[in-house]
Amino acid sequence: MSRRSGARLPGAVWRAVLAGLLLACDSMPEDTLLLEPEETAEAAAAGLSVSPPFDVTAPRLRPQRLAESGPAIAFGGGRFLVVWRDTRVGGVFASRMDPDGTLKDPSGIALNPEPSLPSGDPSVAYDGTNFVVVWRNSSDGIFGTRVSPGGAVVGPRFTVSNSDEIGGGPPGLACAPTVCMVAFESIGDLATTITARRVLPDGTVLQNEASLSPDLPGIMSDTTVAWNGERFLVVWADARGGESTPDIYGNRVLPDGTVLDGARLGFPIARASGVQRHPSVVWTGTRFLVVWDDTRRGGAPDIFAARVRDSGEVSEPGGIRISTASGAQRFPRVAPQGGKSLIVWEDLRSGHRRAWGARITEAGELVDTSGIPISEGEEPEERLPFVAGGGDRYLVAWAGAVDATDEGPMYIRGKRVSRPGEVLDDTSKLFTRAANRQEVPAVAANADGYLVAWRETRSPDGPTVYAARMRPDGSVLDVNGIRLPSGMDPQYIQVASDGRDFLVVWAEREPGGYDKNIRGARVSRSGAVLDATGISLVTVTGDQERPAVDFFGGVYLVVWEDDRERETGMDAFSIYGARVSTSGVVLEPDGRRFSSGLAFTSSPGVTHAGSNFLVTWSEDGTPIRGARMTPGGTMLDPGGFPLLTTGPVASVPSLSTDGTVVLVVWEQWQGPNTNLSDVYGMRVTSGGTVPGTPFLIASGPLSEGNPRATFDGNVHLVVWERDDEPLSFRSVSDVFATRVTQAGAVLDVAGIPLATTPDVAERGPVVASVGGARSVVLFERWVPAPEVNETRVRARLLDSD
Repeated sequence: MSRRSGARLPGAVWRAVLAGLLLACDSMPEDTLLLEPEETAEAAAAGLSVSPPFDVTAPRLRPQRLAESGPAIAFGGGRFLVVWRDTRVGGVFASRMDPDGTLKDPSGIALNPEPSLPSGDPSVAYDGTNFVVVWRNSSDGIFGTRVSPGGAVVGPRFTVSNSDEIGGGPPGLACAPTVCMVAFESIGDLATTITARRVLPDGTVLQNEASLSPDLPGIMSDTTVAWNGERFLVVWADARGGESTPDIYGNRVLPDGTVLDGARLGFPIARASGVQRHPSVVWTGTRFLVVWDDTRRGGAPDIFAARVRDSGEVSEPGGIRISTASGAQRFPRVAPQGGKSLIVWEDLRSGHRRAWGARITEAGELVDTSGIPISEGEEPEERLPFVAGGGDRYLVAWAGAVDATDEGPMYIRGKRVSRPGEVLDDTSKLFTRAANRQEVPAVAANADGYLVAWRETRSPDGPTVYAARMRPDGSVLDVNGIRLPSGMDPQYIQVASDGRDFLVVWAEREPGGYDKNIRGARVSRSGAVLDATGISLVTVTGDQERPAVDFFGGVYLVVWEDDRERETGMDAFSIYGARVSTSGVVLEPDGRRFSSGLAFTSSPGVTHAGSNFLVTWSEDGTPIRGARMTPGGTMLDPGGFPLLTTGPVASVPSLSTDGTVVLVVWEQWQGPNTNLSDVYGMRVTSGGTVPGTPFLIASGPLSEGNPRATFDGNVHLVVWERDDEPLSFRSVSDVFATRVTQAGAVLDVAGIPLATTPDVAERGPVVASVGGARSVVLFERWVPAPEVNETRVRARLLDSD
């Protein structure tokens, strides 16, 4: 594409050009980039050529520690459905598996995609047509959705309860063909009650609820439910025998909501000395079978069971011993299959948590007296096993944790067990796979094209800064990415170029602490990392974050927020900066202060105009201030000067320069009592004056914000986020662009859509230009493709000529 041609490329041509470039790139390895169909036609109609969106690195399905809870499993429609709480968008995922071990959804199914309900720990049951999944969020309530055996999320998600006073783990859940029963703990100021609520097959929640236990302080928890064809049995751990020594109680409920064993009463299933906790209940075909962990023998818990008749009579009031091995056995689950039930539990007899099991007959006879080892140490700790039966076998799944204290993220793994008790899989099946998560993109241009940097979770070590070079035509030279020497939890990534090489900077946490420091590394135009161990810009105590960087006059200038003054009693951030040479030498070790230090300052930005750098920041009392520094390091405006004196600034100001005049853009609240915002801009001369007044760039009935800008040699190109629905405050957002002339005229008042996929968050846009009216915009987006199912950095090429 050439500016001299004067022609704009339509979407079909863009697709052909990019596909050919990506496939023909001589550095392309075996992996290929994901190129999507064009999402919007409005951009071309507005006079801006826009390419289809594409990846900046090739997505590859990998094992990932994604689970934040143990699994739950149900069988129906000829296959198993495994569900868990996940770190990805929406927070609740599932995967189907056939009885022969075929995994149908290698990257999982997002059950709670945006616009998302709050996520939580899930339970699952099959109602004869669909799987029903409900999950608990301790601060928001209980929510649910339905999933077909074919893997489709059916109908809208539903709310079982929106109370913030719900305790315990996942809700109890069982389904009849006509209604599902959800049971949970309702926590009041002085008491806890077991509550049941019904859900119809279409997701309608019946608002009348039943209280099944007395109002008592302390432990009323671990609710579980089973259906026997006529009635539900709800079972829980009950504190009426003593808050520190709960027992196991139950209550039967008819499908119409009638409570059979006394409202706020129930009946005892296991009462013994010590603690009885974590029950699980199923219907075996002739009786209910309840299992739990029990400390009646003193010391670590063991696994016990009891059968309960349809009438509510407990066949073994003293319990059946299932496992009394050395170490703790806890968190049992049970599933019936062909006349026997498999009980599984978390077992510490080896000193590490492992999944063990044992079968029990309909008559209550323990078949596997020594137990069955199921998980065998693929992970340091294998915890919270769950089991379901179907297809003439059982599926046992568990959470694979790093160490004994680790609560996530974890792998979800599983093995199949035959009805005779044989473990069918030598190695476990892995349910948690996805492409690597990519976040917070940054970009800068040099004479060859662009360097894109971002945060990516690719290894068990956690997030790392990666980068890739991109030609102006969009072909990516580093399809697998370039790993930079970042440390713990890198954030606020920024990039600048000296016209040849690049400097990438970021904030990262100190080892073993919460404070952050500013670090960086140079990347050559050939893609080599020039600073193998990185560059430390700050070594003083305190928290340093939100860096910004620009190159001008032969040096880089990095600026950041810094709270080092807290050691002297001033609890506020100041703006500091340091120059860095093209050889990677920090010229002002630990930085110099730009702001006065007399107010709370934040959100620094840096660019250049005329013969100086211009640094801007937000400051209490004066929404936006600025200060100039020469490339030689002379501070021209100690403490800064006001640029914007009215209006509450809501986000980081972004700067774009044509070399003489700077365009400053920012997000501003529409008023003091609203969460709606607009995008504004103003021009600043190289002498630090503001010609004219601030002007509106983007406004509408929803929030517009998080703007970024670049000058492409033709116009300033401003990109920003827009709420996709009322009151979401960009939980679901789109990306738009507006062109602003050098004189400050806004050309696209309504905005040009760049990423507007329905019900998907497209956020965090950044933009850079190689000149000649050519730019690239990048943003985060959830990519639901089966080989991805993760947040990725997407790119689109723009031509404003």
